[in-house]
Amino acid sequence: MLSALATIAAFYNAVGNQVRCEKVYVTYVRWIERFYGSQSLEASNCYFLVGLYYFEENLLHKSLACFIKSLYIRTSEFGSDQHPSCADCLLNMGILYKRLGVPSRAEQSL
Repeated sequence: MLSALATIAAFYNAVGNQVRCEKVYVTYVRWIERFYGSQSLEASNCYFLVGLYYFEENLLHKSLACFIKSLYIRTSEFGSDQHPSCADCLLNMGILYKRLGVPSRAEQSL
């Protein structure tokens, strides 16, 4: 079912129906959290992927929120943001902060 939801979201994205795409992604996140837990690595990966979607749609604040949530889960799981799995979150956050005009936060993340 989770795979089907991801496929449906990708389909809506491909045909340009961003409203339905976002609704399916929200459902996808809820199911991941229900089956794996809201603080699981699966949830972190889900937030990361949704963050990429928002980034591509130029919804920068939503994208940033997803990457922050993903980083929080990964940091909690691994005990530090110095773990290699946190690097992608930090990089994307740095890029987003730069695009949002917050250079000090961008530098901190990068």
